[in-house]
Amino acid sequence: MQEIWEFKVREVFNPDCDIAVHLLRLMAGYNDTITAYKYYLEEVKRNNKSKISETEQVYFFKLNCGHLYEAMLAFRDLMDLSAISDICKMMEKEGKEAYEQLKQDIGNVNGFFNTKLKILRDKMAVHYDKEEYGKKDKIGGFKNALSEFTKEGSCIIAGETYGETRFIVAGDVMINIVKKEVEDCGRVSEYTNYLQRFVCHFFKSYLKYFKLSDKVKIENYKCTHSLSS
Repeated sequence: MQEIWEFKVREVFNPDCDIAVHLLRLMAGYNDTITAYKYYLEEVKRNNKSKISETEQVYFFKLNCGHLYEAMLAFRDLMDLSAISDICKMMEKEGKEAYEQLKQDIGNVNGFFNTKLKILRDKMAVHYDKEEYGKKDKIGGFKNALSEFTKEGSCIIAGETYGETRFIVAGDVMINIVKKEVEDCGRVSEYTNYLQRFVCHFFKSYLKYFKLSDKVKIENYKCTHSLSS
């Protein structure tokens, strides 16, 4: 059964508290990430083999990667603050495991966040660059992707309206820019799940740590009670 947690915003999120501010940033990233991921999975489950459906699958995947990367920037800023380790120690096992996985990866220069997720965000979710991404990353923009394109053919769907028109060829070339990273898309799902678990468990511990539980009222279809009860 769903619950509604109601509170006065400034009582629970003090604008002078950096932890509260970064937590809100992380929550915003959570909302965007889980929405993009939801629609990506729905497109996959529909198993629609149409060209437009495939394009929309790629779009929601790109969107999820972009939001996930930005959410993890908020996570990194949150981890730099004092008291965070004490708050995380108060989380349940599932939250602690998610925290350790995210912290370990984001602190690794060769980890998924700093390598593949960053490239997916920069080269597929946000920018439409022409030139190379950089010598170190050895990944090209549209110019190089087009030069190295191996797929024999592609298409454009000319709909009866502009809204029904899709330039499938652009999506095909874009995938070629990050083909190695897309092959590791299972890690994106794994990372998304870790983020979801961490944010939910961290918020509960945040309330306990700052003794804010009595400021929150939980409502469902049967009763109304506070978190501290």
